[in-house]
Amino acid sequence: MKLKKTIAFLLTLTTLGSTLALPASAEMFGDINGDGAINAVDAASILQYAAYVGAGGKLDLKGFLNGEDEPQVPVDPPAEEDDTLTILAWNDYDLEMMLACYKEDYPDADVEILIAGGTGVEALNEYKALLQSGGQYDLIMTESSWVNTYINDPQLALPLSSIGLTEADYSAAFPYTLELGKNKQGELYGAVVDVCPGGFCYNTKLAEEHLGITSPAEMQAEISDWDGFLQTADKLHKATDGSVTMAASLDDMVHPFTIGSDMPTLIDGKLNMEKAAAFAELAKECVDKGYVDPKTRQWSSKWNNAGLESTTMGYFYSTWCLEPGAMLEQSSGGSGNWAIVAGPDEYFWGGYVYCVSPTCNSPKEAEQFLRYFTVNPEGMKKYADYSGYMVNNRTVIEDIIASGEHGNPLLGGQDEYSVLYDAAMKIDYNYEQAYEYDTNLIYCITDYLYDNPSLTVEEILKIYMVAAAELYGIES
Repeated sequence: MKLKKTIAFLLTLTTLGSTLALPASAEMFGDINGDGAINAVDAASILQYAAYVGAGGKLDLKGFLNGEDEPQVPVDPPAEEDDTLTILAWNDYDLEMMLACYKEDYPDADVEILIAGGTGVEALNEYKALLQSGGQYDLIMTESSWVNTYINDPQLALPLSSIGLTEADYSAAFPYTLELGKNKQGELYGAVVDVCPGGFCYNTKLAEEHLGITSPAEMQAEISDWDGFLQTADKLHKATDGSVTMAASLDDMVHPFTIGSDMPTLIDGKLNMEKAAAFAELAKECVDKGYVDPKTRQWSSKWNNAGLESTTMGYFYSTWCLEPGAMLEQSSGGSGNWAIVAGPDEYFWGGYVYCVSPTCNSPKEAEQFLRYFTVNPEGMKKYADYSGYMVNNRTVIEDIIASGEHGNPLLGGQDEYSVLYDAAMKIDYNYEQAYEYDTNLIYCITDYLYDNPSLTVEEILKIYMVAAAELYGIES
């Protein structure tokens, strides 16, 4: 807590004779710490609390002594001033498609898109600077990997209830998206337009040739957990003399393992090494036995070419990777010799989360827009048909699956929704997973193995603990 960092300085001022006014209601006298004696320890507590109050602290004495978090006062939204909906985003690719649908039903809607940050990571900080400088925006497009930064700071986002949306409106949403949009107190701050569950995309020709697998059901039975994944990788390695890897990169495995795991990263605020140890052992076995090449990094040409050159069995891909022109098409060369299964763990990778800006001055327009794309099944169905995205409405996706009309040519006509719907329903996301930094920390392990694949699990974990402390201040 930043205020507590000022205590030492303020105590110095007090010692020199500066005076601090204490609230009359504060119970500042007597046995402060309840140890049965009134002594210098109690006096020190009084002095510390005085310094804290002088620094602007809002906690009562009990809360201060118990180390409670500083209460944050939400920013009240400005009164409605105009009917222009202003959306802060770092790209307008999806928004342009959304507006193409939206304008058909609301032709007079005035929507302005303001671009900041070339990537989601850059937007994380650029948004803050714009909001803190008094910029006026109604909605903010955030990313699932850093939405927590916004929904837990009342200076950066308001609850959806501020524009008339409540959790009851989202009864048809995929459950994990509601948890993703909630702050630490369980209040809904973020609305998810489309879901991004992932699975394992594999080369059906390689699977049949080297493993005798002829259907997605057979493949899923082989890799339904990480033990099965490793056993299948071993079969593939032996059948191909190590010329075909099981996965295109270690990085591919980070999201499935991190999101799918039920091992918490923190226990009582301390780093729990269980998850890191399990992933380090998994990654090390893949490296040491040649199941995955640690020198192949996600997004590199080598990673992409592994699919084109048939030197990997598959990739862990999310919904947005399966669209025309996206990663599956690039790594498959556009062939239909691929299929998708859920794989060892249910997970999601990516996805936009829309939040209400503290400077929102068009709440009616903001509510109308978010209702259209995150509540209204008619609007969401239109957007699903137009974009090909898996929208965040179970009923809409169930109807699309039931129609039998949704088939992906890159997957030989397979309907990925039928696989990823079940995966999305099984994702068990909760705030305690600390997703915002958890995935980044696990990526550190793939970084270590890229630089030095001979590292032992014990050496990896020592470096991991240092990274957790230096990057996020997490103690072991």
